[in-house]
Amino acid sequence: AAPKVQPAEEAVLDLCDKMAGLLDRISAGLADGTVADSVGGWLDEARSFPAEIRHVDDALREAEESMRLNPRSLRQPCTTLTLREALETLEHEGITIRVLVRSLADGARLAGPDSPMEDPEARRLLAGVLREISSAVRAYGRLAITDDGPDGEGLESELERHLAAARDRQDELGGLVRISPADRPAGWPLRGELMSHLDRLRLELEAGRPGRGGRVRRKRSLRRPRPDGRLRSPRARRRRLTG
Repeated sequence: AAPKVQPAEEAVLDLCDKMAGLLDRISAGLADGTVADSVGGWLDEARSFPAEIRHVDDALREAEESMRLNPRSLRQPCTTLTLREALETLEHEGITIRVLVRSLADGARLAGPDSPMEDPEARRLLAGVLREISSAVRAYGRLAITDDGPDGEGLESELERHLAAARDRQDELGGLVRISPADRPAGWPLRGELMSHLDRLRLELEAGRPGRGGRVRRKRSLRRPRPDGRLRSPRARRRRLTG
């Protein structure tokens, strides 16, 4: 029987599309000023990602089982490894999207200039950053299932382009929302949180690029963040996955 890799690839693409779709909706809400009305729904969507990730993990485990001791798997020896790496990165992305939405919800409850999103220009710039990250997530998903060659090189370039554009827009945003703690004691921590979450969204995609055919992956920590932002040890992760 042929290895059952395609369902796992489709599950990865579907997860990327759902994450990117939520980022697009958040971007649209920031642009039209409907954050307060929409943030509850965004948070519900973000909280659904762990179930989606478990679905991808199940599909990937079936693919790995189908390739074990299967001669046909020799033709695609790195496929499930690449998908497993991509799923790890996407799990990080899902956690960061959730805490980003929580920060937006906290900001929406602040009144007046204390809110980091009170300024329309700040909302416009943040919306632009999230649109670029959304496009990067979609490119990342396609790259994870693409073999080396012209298509892979084109997707690498597309991913790099969107990440670079997100970084540039975030630099503009940082200059706009940066304030002294003494000036805005209530809203100052949220501004720092938002910038930190944007950094993590970008850097996870940069560090976790799917590695095929000798592509160089950047070194990344084996300790994983928990939903509260603290790092989880590899041993704790193994217990969570097998328990």
